[in-house]
Amino acid sequence: MKSYKSLLIFVLFSLIQFQIKAQAYDGSIDRKIFAGYTHVGDQSGMDIKYDIGFTDYFSLGLGITHLFFETPTPSDKGDEINYFIQKSDFGFFLNFHLFQKLIPAPEIDVYAGPDFTFKSMGIHGGVKYNFSERFGIYFQALQSYSNSLYGLGDATDDPTNHFGKKFSISTGLTINLN
Repeated sequence: MKSYKSLLIFVLFSLIQFQIKAQAYDGSIDRKIFAGYTHVGDQSGMDIKYDIGFTDYFSLGLGITHLFFETPTPSDKGDEINYFIQKSDFGFFLNFHLFQKLIPAPEIDVYAGPDFTFKSMGIHGGVKYNFSERFGIYFQALQSYSNSLYGLGDATDDPTNHFGKKFSISTGLTINLN
């Protein structure tokens, strides 16, 4: 909990210190890292994503999500790896930045697009707000409609797939790498 308070203080300090002159999406030259809290179904965890713009309206990214929940004590290294895999998901996403003309504020970016991961497929939508040239915040919601490549059965019947057919939200910091 202390780390969340430190993160909040850092964000508030950054808002005060920097002038609002940043762009949330810079088109084909845009490269960002997203890192923050995520909540998938009834589980909490962390999200780390990398997003790179390839046109003025589209970007492609990679992401990993890791959930924090109790697992049985591993009996060997194989169990330990299996539990880590059960709590993690990796994949890519496409963002459509089609709202730039509707929202004249360059520091705000509203986006939407599909997600394709090992454990789920779905659609997401979100908003980024850059409060400086380097830092910003984001909020994203995702609805998974399929189990994707992991567990071809019904997600409710597969206790090891914590991502398929679930609603999730994520929020955190963005770091502009340009």
